[in-house]
Amino acid sequence: MKRIERPVWIRRSNGEKTLLSPGLDIASTFIRRLKGLIGRESFSGDEALLITNTSMVHMMFMRFPIDVIFCDRSHKIVGLARSLRPWRISRPFFGASYVVELPSERIGELAISVGDSLVFDESQQ
Repeated sequence: MKRIERPVWIRRSNGEKTLLSPGLDIASTFIRRLKGLIGRESFSGDEALLITNTSMVHMMFMRFPIDVIFCDRSHKIVGLARSLRPWRISRPFFGASYVVELPSERIGELAISVGDSLVFDESQQ
């Protein structure tokens, strides 16, 4: 799996920023996107997984709940799924082009909202 080794930020609509993760894994091939976090025992702290080319996620064969951020091509957050449990499927968020999976409760801890944006490049901050 590919990894981004630089910080990923949440940029609020008021311009404030919050660290989402110091880096994240990227699932961009069909097999990696399908597998996602399946087989993992846990997912915690500031870990994050970006899954490309999707507007929904499945939780089949998962062992723990997760939070999911749905983003469009401009990195704007268009949907959120909080504490999505194993053996569930998220609803599709039309307009989303990728998702970021996070440990459960992370969306609430960081007060992430629809309309916020992800920033992958420090020059965009």
